[in-house]
Amino acid sequence: MDQQATANDLYLTIWQHLHANRQGPAKKLFAELSQIAPQWSETFFTGAYIALLAKAYPQALKGFQKTLQQKPRHLTALAGKALCLLHLGEFTGAVLMANKLLQEQHSDPIYWHMLSELFHASGELDSYLNCCEKLTTLIPNNANMLANLSEALRYTGDYSQAETTVNKALALAPGNATMLYNRSHIRKQSKDHNHIEPLKTALSQQPASQHQMQLCYALAKELEDIGDYQQAFSYLKRGSQIRKNNSNYTVDSDIATMAQIQATFSRDNFNSFTTGHKTEEPLFIMGLPRTGTTLLERIIASHSDVFAAGELQNFSGVLIKALIQQNPGIKLNKQQSVQLANELNWQALGKSYLASTRPRTGHSKHFIDKMPINYLYLGLIAQALPQAKIILLQRHPLDACYAIYKTLFAQVYPYSYCLQDLGNYYVAWHKLMTHWQQCRPDNLITIQYENLVHNTEATTRELLQFCKLPWQQQCLNFHTLKTSVATASASQVRQPIYSSSIGKWKHVEDELAPLIDILNKANIPL
Repeated sequence: MDQQATANDLYLTIWQHLHANRQGPAKKLFAELSQIAPQWSETFFTGAYIALLAKAYPQALKGFQKTLQQKPRHLTALAGKALCLLHLGEFTGAVLMANKLLQEQHSDPIYWHMLSELFHASGELDSYLNCCEKLTTLIPNNANMLANLSEALRYTGDYSQAETTVNKALALAPGNATMLYNRSHIRKQSKDHNHIEPLKTALSQQPASQHQMQLCYALAKELEDIGDYQQAFSYLKRGSQIRKNNSNYTVDSDIATMAQIQATFSRDNFNSFTTGHKTEEPLFIMGLPRTGTTLLERIIASHSDVFAAGELQNFSGVLIKALIQQNPGIKLNKQQSVQLANELNWQALGKSYLASTRPRTGHSKHFIDKMPINYLYLGLIAQALPQAKIILLQRHPLDACYAIYKTLFAQVYPYSYCLQDLGNYYVAWHKLMTHWQQCRPDNLITIQYENLVHNTEATTRELLQFCKLPWQQQCLNFHTLKTSVATASASQVRQPIYSSSIGKWKHVEDELAPLIDILNKANIPL
């Protein structure tokens, strides 16, 4: 057998392993392929894909680019390049490439899977749905593809079809914990129509800890839906403990960082910073997660002059890039980053942020950046974008903390899985928010979630006036807005406003005792 034939056989075997998610054997055979055909375009492409799976994005990008030097129309390599660019912070270029590739008629599932990941990560949820639909056509009767399609349908508001689709996925993969968890969150469960017993059965089979955790959170959600708060909390406590046990997180680092931010961006030195980029285009909504930020976003985004851009990671992205450029070769920790941030060129930072949001933004007078954790960068945002409006949403401390504690987040908010961590984090957050309110009264407004619910029109009028927007009645019909939502409140915000979430913590007051004790000792008003 000649060398190229051997390379072809190796290539086919490697991809059989990759399609079956057997990365170990694939890597071993790839080492052989690299020796036999080191300059072959498909060797470059295969190596790039293996690097992509390992999240080695610079290495993957290099491999995709080498593939494209030999085959400029290698569509899957183009999709891989776009995905790498997104993960490396080149948001604008990545989305522009992906939008062009979306028009191609290509039959490679990996191509569409890469694009689906890109559109999901960038918040382009209608395009994500498009890719998921394409994948279920190319790979019919595949449980994972159907599960992804179900999530995409949920994001776009088609709850009935989302539940039908995930049930098809579960028929192919009975007992899959991720799918069971996702199904529980598509709609509010009722006493006559729920999945509590099947979830308990799945949990009794002692699956891996990750799956036990998902099943516990699913049970907690469904049991709360039917009003069994104590049993719900018992599963919530069990699930959160599993998550905590598999984490090396300590809350002290986050508390120290917030204290450092407060000391660095003091009220006295705020006016000493250079002037930032003057634009009124961004509207920032920030606050703790699960405190109504998505509801508030949809109310304001119902205005004809406003586009909801979603939870953008762009500000932190351009900030990190600027710090690296200013301090090359230095590995910065959180506290050092805070100290060095006040030496940045504010105008350049503001311009970089705005440019990084394109092409998702730029087609409306204003856009909303609803990344909750931007509260850590509030002082930076106020300096880099001094004309941008900042809306800080606050909620009753115990309702806020309970809502956070019962949510299973994906790789974020690690303080949320322990009541003591949550309480201590909240105390530090409350101090920092009080500090911001004292420092930046002009372009910052604080809104109480309870006022938004009980006095929706008056609060909305106040907000629109603050944002220099004329009143539009349609802002009160936010639940009819057609835009997609990927946050934990995707289902709730398509309902008319309701008050049933206010005071829900009282159902589990005894269970929340460790948290309440911490907040009382810090004199947080309850």
